[in-house]
Parts: sequence; structure tokens; C-alpha cells
Amino acid sequence: MKKAFGESNFAAVNTNRDGSDNPEGRKYNRRATFGIVDPQTGVIIRQDTYTPEHLRYPSAVKYNIILNKAAEAMPVGYINKLDLNGVLFIRTTETDGAMLYSIGVFYDKSDAAKYLDYVKSKGFTNAYIIDGSAQVKD
Repeated sequence: MKKAFGESNFAAVNTNRDGSDNPEGRKYNRRATFGIVDPQTGVIIRQDTYTPEHLRYPSAVKYNIILNKAAEAMPVGYINKLDLNGVLFIRTTETDGAMLYSIGVFYDKSDAAKYLDYVKSKGFTNAYIIDGSAQVKD
């Protein structure tokens, strides 16, 4: 199934505070977001593009799940505990001297919480939810 939002669902601000056009914001609005329904939980796991904080709408909060924060890269196969049916929605991001392993973009916090319960049941006991104000960069 596909949906087109056109002018109704902006990821970034298209106009500056003074009302002038914001080409940088328009650049981030030309995007595609995709998601897959996880068969284990029924939750849609999305992959979305990064939008810089200064261009985000305050009301456009999205949620990610941090599976792990580690000082070093985790071994190959670390993520295999999650049955993702061959679909890789894991982002590995190096930040502040640590490796963050995050999964998905959730538009609804209850979906993120449901999926958090699932990943914890698969052994990711240190997993937690972050909101859009701490959005994980690619």
C-alpha cells in the first residue's frame, strides 16, 4: 500500500520566520518514507530521512528505539536476535565516542512502546525510546 501526502505532511519548515521561502526546508520535504508491518508485533517499522533539528516542526515528534549504546562496534550477528525477516531497519550511528544501534521511526509512542516490549523480550534489555528532539542521524 502506498500513500501520498503532498502538501499535508511536511518533515521540515518551508518558510522562514519572516515569511520568505526556505529552500533548505523544501529540500528535506522531497523525500520518501517506507515502512513494513512487523509480523511479530503488528507495528509498522518505518525508515525515514533525517531532518535537521532547526528545520523540524515542534509538533512533528517521531520516536526511535535505541537497542544498545556501546563503546565499540558490536559483533556481526548481534542484531540477529530480532527476527526482521531479512529487512534491515537498524541504524548504526557513532556519536560522542559511542556506537548507537537504533531501529525504526515510529509516529505513535504507543507503537514504539509496544515494539520496545518486543525487543526487550528478544534480549535487548537496555533498549529505550527516544523522541524526535534526539532524532538519530544517518
